[in-house]
Amino acid sequence: MSYAEFGAAFVREAVTPERIKAVIRGVTDEAVRVGPIPAGPGGVASANAVGRIGEPLILVTGHDPLGYQVSLPVELDVDATVAGTKHHFDVEATVQVSFAVALAPPLSICIVPESPTYRDVDVVVHPKGVQAKLVARAGNVERELRKHIARYVRERIATEVAAFSEVDLLPLMSAVAKQLTG
Repeated sequence: MSYAEFGAAFVREAVTPERIKAVIRGVTDEAVRVGPIPAGPGGVASANAVGRIGEPLILVTGHDPLGYQVSLPVELDVDATVAGTKHHFDVEATVQVSFAVALAPPLSICIVPESPTYRDVDVVVHPKGVQAKLVARAGNVERELRKHIARYVRERIATEVAAFSEVDLLPLMSAVAKQLTG
């Protein structure tokens, strides 16, 4: 086995889909609360959303460099108020987040998330009632939700992944060496 083959195998074992899932677990642990969101022409409506981010699906997207695509399912209950009248929507969304694994000197593995934008969010809005359907169309609820969900996930990833974004292997190797030479 060459040094390059050993290094590639080591990185693939060190940064598995299960470990990526563990790193982003903090993103999925808390309830999502978004709002008030201005909606409709001129912001005549206001919406609040409460929900949760579900279990992520993780796919390997590359091996050299190692990369992952994470799909985060989001379920929200949205209440919009227009001219004093409340309208309810159930929302299903999926946020796509790419992660790249990079190496840095002297011996670090870096997990680098790509910040999701509204383009990385798919949203399906289920209005409850005829008036809610009209509000959804007129206020472009889907577009507003895509922007706010992307911002929320972007902020959560920045907070949660920061602690794991760079793992320096030198202290770990020193500790193993001490145990072996005891």
